[in-house]
Amino acid sequence: MANPAWQVWICGNCRRRVPAQLVECRCGGLKAHALGTIGPDSGADEGSPLWPRLFGAMGIGAVLAGSWLWFSRTPDAVRSAGPLVTFAPPTTFAAQPAAPRQMATPAPAAPAPTLAPGAWPPRSDPPPHAPAGGWPVVGATAPPAAPEPSAEATPPPTTVVSETDRVRQAGMQRLRSEFQAMKANAVSLISMDTLYVEGCRGQAQPPEHCANLINEINRMAVAVGAAIERTEDIARTSYLDPGVVRDMREQVGMEDPFWDELERVTREYRR
Repeated sequence: MANPAWQVWICGNCRRRVPAQLVECRCGGLKAHALGTIGPDSGADEGSPLWPRLFGAMGIGAVLAGSWLWFSRTPDAVRSAGPLVTFAPPTTFAAQPAAPRQMATPAPAAPAPTLAPGAWPPRSDPPPHAPAGGWPVVGATAPPAAPEPSAEATPPPTTVVSETDRVRQAGMQRLRSEFQAMKANAVSLISMDTLYVEGCRGQAQPPEHCANLINEINRMAVAVGAAIERTEDIARTSYLDPGVVRDMREQVGMEDPFWDELERVTREYRR
């Protein structure tokens, strides 16, 4: 007698193998609706559905039937190609006696022309070669020449501008406007920083003046720092090369030494 612990039943809903001691599968299928059971004495294929083997047998039968139809219809296809070409047997000709050969009688030579004393014989030179297109006809009108294509009628080539080029051109315009707007504040910030370092840190200016100056420097540093961040964002999102950005900055009067000092002052007073 087989041990029940080694028996499983196949669920009818999810095709899982469920131990024999369970009456319900995890999907909710009941043991009473099982497709079959598998035990230690049964083969691995017991309880498996019959339809895979049935479909396999039907597929093999369909292949065999198609092969039989193909080979049985091959003579019809050959006959539909047309009648076969037959060759007639060679015709045998009876030997006939050869006709007697006749000798051709040569034609009499034309008599040489009689020339007067001291006259030259007529020239037999070949005619000169005609020029390309034939000899010109006297009185004929030459055909009109084809009109040359006009330069105005030729349309100008169409320039295709990609989306990246449009974004880059718009970014260059925005960046140039941003540099021009921040130039005045940048110069004022550098001047106030120089005045504060020379006058207030050396205690040359009164404390009230230094307090107002440092407040103005802090406010200006925040504004200039925000403008610097906008220029960096425009250059990044517009796919602009660093060389293009540097040239555009120098065009408004902010060379590399000035720009480096501006970034240093901005970082110092924005903390």
